[in-house]
Amino acid sequence: MKYAFPSEEWVQAYKEALNNSDNYRDVASSWHHGAIAMVVEADPKNGLLDNFCVWLDVDGGRCRDARKVTLEEAYTAPYCLIATHERWIDVLSKRLDPIAGMVTRRIQLRGNLLTMMRYVRSAKAMVGCGASIPSRFLNDLSAGAKMEEKS
Repeated sequence: MKYAFPSEEWVQAYKEALNNSDNYRDVASSWHHGAIAMVVEADPKNGLLDNFCVWLDVDGGRCRDARKVTLEEAYTAPYCLIATHERWIDVLSKRLDPIAGMVTRRIQLRGNLLTMMRYVRSAKAMVGCGASIPSRFLNDLSAGAKMEEKS
């Protein structure tokens, strides 16, 4: 089964992937800096009419909670990462390192960049967990719909 990204089902699969990862647990065991929010910016051309925001309550190598939230709530997280759907695809397919994305501002960070840079291995492990989820991206879905229309 493939999970649509972004969707609430994908968020729950991400929580499970984080909590089932020995690597993430090990490299993030010293993370005690608060929740991380992910914002997928609205993309009407791909069918995402509103921002899709995720709250990840991560601490000590565990994900205690993962849920969809409003943009306003996402902005209250100690660390909020904001990017387009295409940019998140780049991250989840490991074409863009998340820290490099923050440094080059391809991913907007609301929070302390220096703290995030101290957790490079943790960020990479989080991406690895996300990349391990069988996913369908919006551009895949819209391409499939266009193919069906042509048939």
